[in-house]
Amino acid sequence: MGSDNVFDAANASRFRKYMEQMKAYYSCLPLEFILDGGDWLNDGDYIVTAMEKLGQVDATYKSVLGENVRRPLVGNHDNNEQGYQDADHTTTGSGLLSNDQLRLAWFSKYPHCYYSFKGMDTAFYCLDSGSDKSSTMTAYRWEQIAWLGEALNSDNSVHKVIAMHIFYNTSIAAAEKTGLATNVLALISAFNAKETVTLNSVTYDFTNATGKVACIISGHTHQDGNVTESGIPVIFTQNAFKQGDVGATFDLCVLDYDAAKLNMVRVGDGSNRSISIVT
Repeated sequence: MGSDNVFDAANASRFRKYMEQMKAYYSCLPLEFILDGGDWLNDGDYIVTAMEKLGQVDATYKSVLGENVRRPLVGNHDNNEQGYQDADHTTTGSGLLSNDQLRLAWFSKYPHCYYSFKGMDTAFYCLDSGSDKSSTMTAYRWEQIAWLGEALNSDNSVHKVIAMHIFYNTSIAAAEKTGLATNVLALISAFNAKETVTLNSVTYDFTNATGKVACIISGHTHQDGNVTESGIPVIFTQNAFKQGDVGATFDLCVLDYDAAKLNMVRVGDGSNRSISIVT
Protein backbone atom coordinates (compact mmCIF):
# COMPACT_ATOMS: atom_id res chain seq x y z
CA MET A 1 0.00 0.00 0.00
CA GLY A 2 2.02 2.94 -1.26
CA SER A 3 5.73 3.62 -1.07
CA ASP A 4 7.81 3.29 2.08
CA ASN A 5 6.83 5.65 4.91
CA VAL A 6 4.16 7.27 2.72
CA PHE A 7 0.47 6.61 2.37
CA ASP A 8 0.10 6.77 -1.40
CA ALA A 9 -3.36 8.03 -2.46
CA ALA A 10 -2.94 6.80 -6.04
CA ASN A 11 -2.09 3.31 -4.79
CA ALA A 12 -5.07 3.36 -2.45
CA SER A 13 -7.28 4.25 -5.41
CA ARG A 14 -5.89 1.33 -7.38
CA PHE A 15 -6.53 -0.98 -4.43
CA ARG A 16 -10.17 0.14 -4.29
CA LYS A 17 -10.53 -0.50 -8.02
CA TYR A 18 -9.23 -4.05 -7.52
CA MET A 19 -11.73 -4.55 -4.69
CA GLU A 20 -14.47 -3.45 -7.09
CA GLN A 21 -13.28 -6.11 -9.56
CA MET A 22 -13.56 -8.73 -6.83
CA LYS A 23 -17.00 -7.46 -5.84
CA ALA A 24 -18.26 -7.99 -9.40
CA TYR A 25 -17.69 -11.72 -8.93
CA TYR A 26 -18.48 -11.96 -5.23
CA SER A 27 -21.87 -10.27 -5.53
CA CYS A 28 -23.21 -12.60 -8.24
CA LEU A 29 -21.82 -15.98 -7.13
CA PRO A 30 -22.67 -18.10 -4.05
CA LEU A 31 -19.33 -17.37 -2.36
CA GLU A 32 -19.07 -17.29 1.42
CA PHE A 33 -16.00 -15.17 2.18
CA ILE A 34 -12.69 -13.84 0.83
CA LEU A 35 -9.51 -15.35 2.26
CA ASP A 36 -6.93 -12.54 2.25
CA GLY A 37 -3.38 -13.94 2.28
CA GLY A 38 -1.74 -10.79 3.68
CA ASP A 39 1.53 -8.99 2.84
CA TRP A 40 0.12 -5.51 2.29
CA LEU A 41 3.06 -3.52 3.68
CA ASN A 42 6.31 -2.52 2.01
CA ASP A 43 9.64 -2.76 3.80
CA GLY A 44 10.65 0.35 5.71
CA ASP A 45 7.41 1.85 7.04
CA TYR A 46 7.20 3.86 10.23
CA ILE A 47 4.82 2.39 12.81
CA VAL A 48 2.19 5.10 12.36
CA THR A 49 2.23 4.65 8.57
CA ALA A 50 2.14 0.86 8.83
CA MET A 51 -0.93 1.05 11.06
CA GLU A 52 -2.56 3.53 8.68
CA LYS A 53 -1.98 1.24 5.70
CA LEU A 54 -3.30 -1.84 7.50
CA GLY A 55 -6.34 0.13 8.55
CA GLN A 56 -6.92 1.32 4.99
CA VAL A 57 -6.83 -2.27 3.69
CA ASP A 58 -9.48 -3.32 6.21
CA ALA A 59 -11.60 -0.21 5.69
CA THR A 60 -11.57 -0.61 1.89
CA TYR A 61 -12.66 -4.24 2.12
CA LYS A 62 -15.53 -3.27 4.41
CA SER A 63 -16.54 -0.27 2.30
CA VAL A 64 -16.60 -2.17 -0.99
CA LEU A 65 -17.46 -5.74 -0.01
CA GLY A 66 -19.17 -5.48 3.38
CA GLU A 67 -18.38 -5.89 7.06
CA ASN A 68 -17.98 -9.66 7.34
CA VAL A 69 -16.53 -10.76 3.99
CA ARG A 70 -12.77 -10.66 4.59
CA ARG A 71 -10.85 -13.35 6.49
CA PRO A 72 -7.28 -12.04 6.85
CA LEU A 73 -3.97 -13.85 7.34
CA VAL A 74 -0.86 -12.17 8.73
CA GLY A 75 1.88 -12.01 6.09
CA ASN A 76 5.56 -11.67 6.98
CA HIS A 77 5.49 -8.00 5.88
CA ASP A 78 2.30 -7.09 7.73
CA ASN A 79 4.00 -6.93 11.13
CA ASN A 80 6.39 -4.27 9.75
CA GLU A 81 9.35 -6.46 10.73
CA GLN A 82 11.72 -4.50 8.50
CA GLY A 83 10.24 -1.12 9.34
CA TYR A 84 11.18 1.65 11.76
CA GLN A 85 9.72 3.16 14.89
CA ASP A 86 9.70 6.68 13.42
CA ALA A 87 11.93 9.18 11.58
CA ASP A 88 14.14 9.57 14.67
CA HIS A 89 14.49 5.83 15.35
CA THR A 90 15.57 4.11 12.14
CA THR A 91 17.17 0.92 13.40
CA THR A 92 15.79 -1.85 11.18
CA GLY A 93 13.26 -3.85 13.18
CA SER A 94 12.43 -1.03 15.60
CA GLY A 95 9.04 -0.73 13.87
CA LEU A 96 7.95 -4.31 14.55
CA LEU A 97 4.24 -4.27 15.37
CA SER A 98 3.04 -6.11 18.43
CA ASN A 99 0.26 -8.69 18.29
CA ASP A 100 -1.96 -6.17 20.08
CA GLN A 101 -1.36 -3.61 17.32
CA LEU A 102 -2.15 -6.19 14.62
CA ARG A 103 -5.30 -7.18 16.47
CA LEU A 104 -6.35 -3.53 16.64
CA ALA A 105 -5.86 -3.19 12.87
CA TRP A 106 -7.34 -6.47 11.62
CA PHE A 107 -8.46 -8.93 14.29
CA SER A 108 -10.45 -6.94 16.83
CA LYS A 109 -13.33 -9.46 16.82
CA TYR A 110 -10.96 -12.31 17.71
CA PRO A 111 -8.91 -12.87 20.89
CA HIS A 112 -5.76 -13.49 18.82
CA CYS A 113 -4.27 -12.95 15.35
CA TYR A 114 -5.04 -16.63 14.74
CA TYR A 115 -8.64 -17.80 14.70
CA SER A 116 -11.19 -20.22 13.29
CA PHE A 117 -14.55 -19.84 11.59
CA LYS A 118 -17.18 -22.08 10.03
CA GLY A 119 -18.10 -21.99 6.36
CA MET A 120 -21.11 -23.72 4.89
CA ASP A 121 -19.68 -27.22 5.41
CA THR A 122 -16.04 -26.57 6.38
CA ALA A 123 -14.20 -25.36 9.48
CA PHE A 124 -11.29 -23.05 8.64
CA TYR A 125 -8.28 -22.52 10.89
CA CYS A 126 -6.26 -19.39 10.11
CA LEU A 127 -2.77 -19.24 11.62
CA ASP A 128 -0.37 -16.35 12.18
CA SER A 129 2.89 -17.42 10.54
CA GLY A 130 4.25 -13.90 11.05
CA SER A 131 7.92 -13.75 10.08
CA ASP A 132 8.54 -17.47 10.70
CA LYS A 133 11.23 -18.03 8.07
CA SER A 134 13.27 -20.65 9.90
CA SER A 135 12.94 -23.80 11.97
CA THR A 136 12.76 -21.73 15.17
CA MET A 137 9.67 -22.28 17.32
CA THR A 138 8.80 -19.41 19.64
CA ALA A 139 6.37 -19.51 22.57
CA TYR A 140 3.78 -17.79 20.36
CA ARG A 141 4.08 -20.46 17.69
CA TRP A 142 3.77 -23.27 20.23
CA GLU A 143 0.72 -21.45 21.58
CA GLN A 144 -0.87 -21.75 18.13
CA ILE A 145 0.00 -25.46 17.90
CA ALA A 146 -1.66 -26.06 21.30
CA TRP A 147 -4.72 -24.06 20.25
CA LEU A 148 -5.00 -25.90 16.93
CA GLY A 149 -4.61 -29.32 18.55
CA GLU A 150 -7.33 -28.64 21.09
CA ALA A 151 -9.63 -27.04 18.50
CA LEU A 152 -9.32 -29.94 16.05
CA ASN A 153 -10.12 -32.42 18.80
CA SER A 154 -13.26 -30.59 19.93
CA ASP A 155 -14.59 -29.68 16.46
CA ASN A 156 -17.18 -32.08 15.05
CA SER A 157 -16.96 -30.68 11.50
CA VAL A 158 -16.33 -33.39 8.91
CA HIS A 159 -14.19 -31.11 6.71
CA LYS A 160 -11.43 -28.78 7.84
CA VAL A 161 -8.92 -26.50 6.08
CA ILE A 162 -5.76 -24.85 7.43
CA ALA A 163 -4.68 -21.44 6.08
CA MET A 164 -1.31 -19.77 6.74
CA HIS A 165 0.74 -17.24 4.81
CA ILE A 166 4.09 -19.06 5.04
CA PHE A 167 4.40 -22.82 4.61
CA TYR A 168 7.58 -22.93 2.51
CA ASN A 169 10.12 -20.24 3.31
CA THR A 170 11.49 -19.59 -0.18
CA SER A 171 10.35 -21.43 -3.31
CA ILE A 172 8.12 -24.43 -3.89
CA ALA A 173 11.07 -26.25 -5.48
CA ALA A 174 13.27 -25.70 -2.42
CA ALA A 175 10.54 -27.20 -0.19
CA GLU A 176 12.00 -25.52 2.92
CA LYS A 177 9.30 -25.76 5.58
CA THR A 178 9.22 -23.25 8.41
CA GLY A 179 9.18 -24.37 12.04
CA LEU A 180 5.49 -23.59 12.41
CA ALA A 181 4.66 -25.44 9.17
CA THR A 182 6.64 -28.51 10.27
CA ASN A 183 4.71 -28.79 13.52
CA VAL A 184 1.34 -28.00 11.92
CA LEU A 185 2.00 -30.81 9.47
CA ALA A 186 2.92 -33.24 12.25
CA LEU A 187 -0.24 -32.32 14.15
CA ILE A 188 -2.72 -32.64 11.29
CA SER A 189 -1.06 -35.79 9.92
CA ALA A 190 -1.76 -37.43 13.29
CA PHE A 191 -5.26 -35.94 13.29
CA ASN A 192 -6.13 -37.35 9.86
CA ALA A 193 -4.72 -40.77 10.83
CA LYS A 194 -6.61 -40.65 14.17
CA GLU A 195 -3.37 -41.22 16.04
CA THR A 196 -1.57 -39.71 19.03
CA VAL A 197 1.32 -37.26 18.67
CA THR A 198 3.52 -35.45 21.20
CA LEU A 199 4.82 -31.98 20.33
CA ASN A 200 6.70 -29.69 22.73
CA SER A 201 6.03 -32.21 25.54
CA VAL A 202 2.26 -31.99 24.98
CA THR A 203 0.40 -35.11 23.84
CA TYR A 204 -2.56 -34.81 21.48
CA ASP A 205 -4.80 -37.86 21.27
CA PHE A 206 -6.90 -37.79 18.11
CA THR A 207 -8.11 -41.40 18.24
CA ASN A 208 -11.73 -40.30 18.77
CA ALA A 209 -11.62 -37.05 16.76
CA THR A 210 -14.08 -36.27 13.97
CA GLY A 211 -13.33 -35.37 10.36
CA LYS A 212 -10.17 -34.72 8.37
CA VAL A 213 -8.10 -31.76 7.25
CA ALA A 214 -8.71 -31.49 3.50
CA CYS A 215 -5.73 -29.28 2.66
CA ILE A 216 -3.45 -26.40 3.64
CA ILE A 217 -3.70 -23.11 1.72
CA SER A 218 -0.72 -20.74 1.74
CA GLY A 219 1.08 -18.04 -0.22
CA HIS A 220 4.46 -16.32 0.31
CA THR A 221 6.35 -18.08 -2.51
CA HIS A 222 4.85 -15.76 -5.18
CA GLN A 223 4.12 -18.89 -7.22
CA ASP A 224 1.15 -21.02 -8.11
CA GLY A 225 1.65 -24.66 -7.27
CA ASN A 226 0.74 -27.57 -5.05
CA VAL A 227 2.57 -30.41 -3.33
CA THR A 228 1.67 -33.25 -0.98
CA GLU A 229 3.43 -33.37 2.38
CA SER A 230 2.80 -36.41 4.63
CA GLY A 231 -0.41 -37.09 2.73
CA ILE A 232 -1.67 -33.50 3.11
CA PRO A 233 -2.21 -31.38 -0.04
CA VAL A 234 -0.54 -27.95 0.28
CA ILE A 235 -1.73 -25.29 -2.18
CA PHE A 236 0.27 -22.14 -3.01
CA THR A 237 -1.05 -18.99 -4.71
CA GLN A 238 0.85 -16.17 -6.38
CA ASN A 239 0.69 -12.40 -5.89
CA ALA A 240 -2.81 -10.97 -5.92
CA PHE A 241 -1.76 -7.49 -7.06
CA LYS A 242 1.05 -7.22 -9.59
CA GLN A 243 3.19 -4.14 -10.01
CA GLY A 244 1.54 -1.59 -12.26
CA ASP A 245 -2.10 -1.17 -13.14
CA VAL A 246 -2.76 -4.66 -14.54
CA GLY A 247 -5.80 -5.67 -12.51
CA ALA A 248 -6.32 -8.04 -9.63
CA THR A 249 -5.38 -11.72 -9.63
CA PHE A 250 -7.44 -14.05 -7.42
CA ASP A 251 -9.07 -17.47 -7.37
CA LEU A 252 -12.73 -18.41 -7.09
CA CYS A 253 -12.46 -21.52 -4.93
CA VAL A 254 -14.97 -24.37 -4.62
CA LEU A 255 -14.33 -27.33 -2.32
CA ASP A 256 -16.01 -30.31 -4.00
CA TYR A 257 -15.95 -33.09 -1.40
CA ASP A 258 -17.91 -35.54 -3.58
CA ALA A 259 -15.15 -35.38 -6.20
CA ALA A 260 -12.38 -34.82 -3.60
CA LYS A 261 -11.19 -31.70 -5.46
CA LEU A 262 -10.45 -28.07 -4.74
CA ASN A 263 -11.48 -26.29 -7.95
CA MET A 264 -9.81 -22.89 -8.40
CA VAL A 265 -11.04 -20.62 -11.19
CA ARG A 266 -8.39 -17.98 -11.85
CA VAL A 267 -9.32 -14.38 -12.49
CA GLY A 268 -6.35 -12.36 -13.78
CA ASP A 269 -2.83 -13.68 -14.33
CA GLY A 270 -2.54 -17.48 -14.33
CA SER A 271 -4.60 -20.59 -15.00
CA ASN A 272 -7.48 -22.56 -13.52
CA ARG A 273 -6.53 -25.47 -11.28
CA SER A 274 -8.20 -28.59 -9.92
CA ILE A 275 -6.33 -30.11 -6.98
CA SER A 276 -7.01 -33.36 -5.15
CA ILE A 277 -7.87 -32.97 -1.46
CA VAL A 278 -8.40 -35.29 1.51
CA THR A 279 -11.99 -36.31 2.29
